[in-house]
Amino acid sequence: MDWEKIDREYESFVLDEEHTEKYNPERLFCFRDMDPEVEKALKGLPEEFRTVIILVDIDELTYEETAQILECPIGTVRSRLSRGRRILQVALRNYALQKGLINK
Repeated sequence: MDWEKIDREYESFVLDEEHTEKYNPERLFCFRDMDPEVEKALKGLPEEFRTVIILVDIDELTYEETAQILECPIGTVRSRLSRGRRILQVALRNYALQKGLINK
């Protein structure tokens, strides 16, 4: 078996948004388990931020792994992650207040 070829094809398949949401059980579980407000905020992110958030925060990949998959510098991953998280914090502020996750 050509494991490198399988890994490349799997990574390509996993990063394809259409297949990701339809066929990846782990992601389907995460999205199904998310409150609609959180899912809506995540899906509302620009793609480059959403992808990094999913890979690092949901799939728990390292910055290095994410950079390798996205074929970009680690600094770009850090920047996109930081900006994406800030966008989510703003979008989910009222939700977090209602759930008692943060105080005013």
